[in-house]
Amino acid sequence: MSLQIPRSIDDVWTIATTSVICVWGARVAGLLLPQGTISFLTHAYYGFEADYHDFPFGIQLDAIHAVTHMMWGAAGLYIGFFRTSWAVPYMVLFGVYYVTLSFFGTFTEYHFGLSLGERENTAHWTLGSLGLVTGLYGLWLQRREATP
Repeated sequence: MSLQIPRSIDDVWTIATTSVICVWGARVAGLLLPQGTISFLTHAYYGFEADYHDFPFGIQLDAIHAVTHMMWGAAGLYIGFFRTSWAVPYMVLFGVYYVTLSFFGTFTEYHFGLSLGERENTAHWTLGSLGLVTGLYGLWLQRREATP
């Protein structure tokens, strides 16, 4: 990220929010890593055929779903802490993925090998919408900065 010298108070806000909102969004998405990891380890302990509906609230994910959360969470932490310039595209992709997943899950319960019940869909609609709005806002701010 290059040094940007603000010319007005609007420039200060734009420079600060461009990176901060999307970077923190990626960092918060990193919370999916421990959730997916705990759920996956629970599957490993009880067996992958175990009924995940018997697991404690918050880790009631099937194994593939847990791995998906682990991957998005690991990517979010990496981008949020080490590759902050990738935060805006990450948030857009995160939002598109989860909104698409929740869209399919609204009509049927199983897609892409994932069990998408009502709780999962509610969480995916929320996470996807927030991620997409955050990413698109970051894109808008970047475009606004680029135009003289």
